[in-house]
Amino acid sequence: MSRLITRAALTICFAIPSIALSQPATAPADESAAQPTTAPAVIVVPADQTTPRGALKVLTQAMEDGDVAKANAVFLVEKDDHRAWANSMLDLARASADVRMAVVGKFGAEGARAVVGDTALATAAIMGAIDQFTEEIDGDTAMVRPNDPIEQPVQFRKVDGAWRVPLTAMIGNAPPEELKDTADRMNRQVKAMKGFITELQADKFATATDAAQALQLRLVQAVFGDAAGNAPTTVPATQNAPG
Repeated sequence: MSRLITRAALTICFAIPSIALSQPATAPADESAAQPTTAPAVIVVPADQTTPRGALKVLTQAMEDGDVAKANAVFLVEKDDHRAWANSMLDLARASADVRMAVVGKFGAEGARAVVGDTALATAAIMGAIDQFTEEIDGDTAMVRPNDPIEQPVQFRKVDGAWRVPLTAMIGNAPPEELKDTADRMNRQVKAMKGFITELQADKFATATDAAQALQLRLVQAVFGDAAGNAPTTVPATQNAPG
């Protein structure tokens, strides 16, 4: 899953590591003795919950699509306060998907990239990276590890034959007040995105650049309050927006 910007809440709650897809080659000491090498073939893991990595792919795509039902089928939530937090997170994913659809409808796929970035490309890169993750399965529990040792592994549990991600694997032992504060921020971002869509559909923005600046400002204000209104709103070309 590398990535939501001012989709900061999703980055907090579910950060899939950004993994290099290849390692730099090391030149042999004796070039005359060098033998051609072939990188081992990467097996593409099916996106289903029969394997932990497959479940991670399902979750990644569900978050990209804003598919709350599919994401809920992967998440394992066991406490009421955790459920409230998860609902806010998934509402944000769905709102982000709604923003993407709205800007594509308004500016076309190319113009939309100026507003929300190339989220499809980012998701494809994550899917490819997941194929290279390793799985450590022990009965009905598993750990999925990125190739980069500094990245945190993702914990899984098998429930009724399907691999799922316990929400506690992401939020740890965060106290209820911290969960509520984060959920409140996500809820404000959802409201900001809905307001943005309303303005977009009312032709408030002449260009995709105008829309991008307005969206970023709305999201920054949702997280940090009106004091952020004087912050620069220019969106770098390579920056991804909600998604």
